[in-house]
Amino acid sequence: MRNIRILTMNIQAQAWPAGPHSDAKWRAEAAVKALDPGNFAFDEHPDVVVFNEADNEDAKEILETGLKDMYPHFIVSFNGGSGDLNDGGLAIFSKFEFRELPPSDYNFSNNRSRFYPYISAGIAGMFYPMSASDDGLAEKGVAIVQISTGLHFEIVTIALTHLQAFYEEVGEHHTIRLRQLKVIEAELIDLIGAPEDNGNWDKVIVLGDLNIRGDTPPYSTEGHGEWTNVFINNGGPYNNASQGIAVRQNKLIFTEQLIDGWRTFMTPPGAFMEADPGLTNTNLKEGEHLPAGLKERLDYICFPKQRTDAMGETPRHLVAQHMRILPSNFSALDMAFERIQSDHKGILAQVHWQFKYNTPNQAKLQGDFVHFQAPDSLVKVNIANDLKIPSPGVFQWIYIHEPGTYTFTYSPNLEAAFYYENAMSTKIDPFNQVKWGELGLDLDWLNSLQHEFGLSEVGDQVDVHRPMFIRLKAAERDDQFTGNIAFSFIKHTGENRFLAIGLLPNDIPKDPRLPVGQKNGKNDECWFRAPLAEQLLSGNPYPAQFYIKNDFERKIRLSLFEGIAAPAPFAQVTNEDRLTVIDYDRAADIQDVYILLERSQTTDYEFLAGYRYSISYLNHLEIYSIEDQSGLGADEIHLTMTADDMAANFLDFTDEDFDDDERRMLNSYYPKNTAFDNRLNVTVFELDNGDDDDDGPFTGTIPALKKSENSRESSIIIEAEGAEYQISYKLSRNPNR
Repeated sequence: MRNIRILTMNIQAQAWPAGPHSDAKWRAEAAVKALDPGNFAFDEHPDVVVFNEADNEDAKEILETGLKDMYPHFIVSFNGGSGDLNDGGLAIFSKFEFRELPPSDYNFSNNRSRFYPYISAGIAGMFYPMSASDDGLAEKGVAIVQISTGLHFEIVTIALTHLQAFYEEVGEHHTIRLRQLKVIEAELIDLIGAPEDNGNWDKVIVLGDLNIRGDTPPYSTEGHGEWTNVFINNGGPYNNASQGIAVRQNKLIFTEQLIDGWRTFMTPPGAFMEADPGLTNTNLKEGEHLPAGLKERLDYICFPKQRTDAMGETPRHLVAQHMRILPSNFSALDMAFERIQSDHKGILAQVHWQFKYNTPNQAKLQGDFVHFQAPDSLVKVNIANDLKIPSPGVFQWIYIHEPGTYTFTYSPNLEAAFYYENAMSTKIDPFNQVKWGELGLDLDWLNSLQHEFGLSEVGDQVDVHRPMFIRLKAAERDDQFTGNIAFSFIKHTGENRFLAIGLLPNDIPKDPRLPVGQKNGKNDECWFRAPLAEQLLSGNPYPAQFYIKNDFERKIRLSLFEGIAAPAPFAQVTNEDRLTVIDYDRAADIQDVYILLERSQTTDYEFLAGYRYSISYLNHLEIYSIEDQSGLGADEIHLTMTADDMAANFLDFTDEDFDDDERRMLNSYYPKNTAFDNRLNVTVFELDNGDDDDDGPFTGTIPALKKSENSRESSIIIEAEGAEYQISYKLSRNPNR
């Protein structure tokens, strides 16, 4: 029994007139390529894939042809394939067989699915619409299938849908969406029975583009309050006859039986709001009160709510052990999903039964570990031995809320992944792996702990600059493992190089909190680690400064070492100044600098360490067409970029069909870590007449970060011949992951 993986994504492969026919075809082709198993970790390839806006007939054929070998069970058109203009755009692909459903007038696919269209109704002379504006061109509805997953041969019910869109402002048409949610409720009840004290509801998943904004505080305005009405208030004041709702008034399964998976499971323990907003959509077309470029969370995977049965017990139910937004970073998998170029992102959920510690919101807390004090040191080894993998594929989560630098060690048959709480889709790589014997602590004492708790002799070293989650799972070589596991952490004190404290460039200087009247380790040393930037694209050296603030003007010695193994410092200074600075020109090679602070006596304290450099990284880039294009038919662009004074392009992008209100994300078209010193130079050519670089060049400049900036999200406008382009970007001091 392993976990199951479910992916949902609105791929924007729309039929005319909702979207360009050619865009739908290449988006479908990109989706097929993105789902290549080679892009995924061994336990991440989706078992079930649900698409929204896959309503273009050519796109359906491309998806079916490209995915049927991986997913032998699939339905690419619901309601019998009614054609481009009134197909709801839902599609599902599964490695698991669809079960035969009881007879119903709504059954399709040889009784392997049901589809309920959202049909407007009139009651007592009143008309209650189920669609508005452009949504009326698509026959939206809810499709339901059941699969046998192998989770103790359990049957899982999956409802996939795409609810009414809003156009002019957040929350617009919320009563239509409520009526659509009531249809989902009614048809699930029709299939699996009333939700009260019914175990079938512990295995229900509802997913798709719900068009309910879930990212900002859900109770702040009327528009955002839709989330609260749906998931907390049983539909709010609209779930009654005033909106044509005649059945189960003032009751809603999305409050009483189901939960918003992202907000529930991806939230820090004890918190109501997630730290990572889980944004899945970029609004492309400006509305009256809805700006173009607005980032939102509109896509959902809803899971069963924990309940207490008639016997007072808590039945097991399905949970999301981890949910990941695709694309979110610069991994090969994320870049493959970016090539789909949809205005939505996908959500990949790893699903299992609920067990102790197997979701982020139920993670084991840092303060609940048992502490062991190292001899002749300030270091404590903190160990948890109540972690367990009760079934293959179960995760265990740990929450580290105290910033610092850590060495993490765990059972040798495990894999660990590290995520900042505000970036649950992006793994943080350890900066080093170290053997316990290298930590400079009492080796016999460490070995006794290692053998007692079954810990590996090698640990991961990670800078925790903000609260972090750690995900533990069985390693691929032992993926069927079940049993008890152990995990330990050491928070670095700086007493030697292998226990150095990590710094962030251009950040607030860090206080190592040296003990007063007591040595910091055997030699009373304090080590810091300063990761340096990537080589500039230009290959030029760049200046860096390393400093110690010493407000009490105590005598100190500051030494700099190139790397953890350097036998001697490359720079050293001794003084009693309030600020001690060492300037250094960094050449092309990439290496950490280790900083050694030595005080003259143990009663000296309140030293602050930091470093800075002027490098900027390009973290995100996209182009958006915000004005009418010249001429009829497809419009072509050619965009290039250089850095600083470079002559060679580091980005060269051509699109033969770039039309009004379209966007292209460009992260997969430039080197992962694009470091520059002064500026990025953008050049756009228009190729509308079919000739190379027919119109142009049209140029713009993205300036590097100022000394006072650590990050910037902004855009520039490039005026072209009969067109206007917005180049949106994000810069920071940190490389991409």
